[in-house]
Amino acid sequence: AMYDTKGVCTTVTDEEIIQAQLLLGRTEGVCVEPASAASVAGLKKLRAQGIIEPDEKVVCICTGNGLKDPDTIIQNSDPVFKCANDIEAVKKSAADWEAKHAADTKALQDKLDAATYGFGVERAVAGLKFSSTAAKNQFVRDLTAKKLPIQEGKLLGLDDYVKSYKEQDPGAFVPENDDKTPVAVKGGGGGPTLGSDAALRAAFGLPAEKK
Repeated sequence: AMYDTKGVCTTVTDEEIIQAQLLLGRTEGVCVEPASAASVAGLKKLRAQGIIEPDEKVVCICTGNGLKDPDTIIQNSDPVFKCANDIEAVKKSAADWEAKHAADTKALQDKLDAATYGFGVERAVAGLKFSSTAAKNQFVRDLTAKKLPIQEGKLLGLDDYVKSYKEQDPGAFVPENDDKTPVAVKGGGGGPTLGSDAALRAAFGLPAEKK
């Protein structure tokens, strides 16, 4: 069915499932068991990878009630705020919770943005040829630090960045006109030779030279 519908399949970790479960509770007020949150965890991953576009409509099936496994929710939820029995203490606790919630939300968003950018870098690197593994790793570090704008999984301004990078460090890339075709060389002057042209051409899988 996946191949017939041109669909995709992905995997998610237990931690990603737990975070999706908590996300559903915080943002939708929906309490599901971990297994039911797997679809949302998969959606987040595919969106970060750019496989699912931001304007697409997606349905996640979440049928398992969270009461089937309340211990997991309790163990991974934020602790209950305790305060004195007066209005000022309640206001302070509410303000503390709001500040913590804002910080946690930002941390999660930063993590998602970093993952999205990382996939964009991987996609960019896949289309380039580097002179060595060290050169590739350095380019990845520099591109990651550059923080180019990203849209729908693609880095904006990548072509200009690569062009500038090649000008500054041309040795990091394989030349576009690099010709790897081996050339048969014949010795001369009575010294040792490298063998006949025909033998060398055969060794490299080249067609025989026409006479």
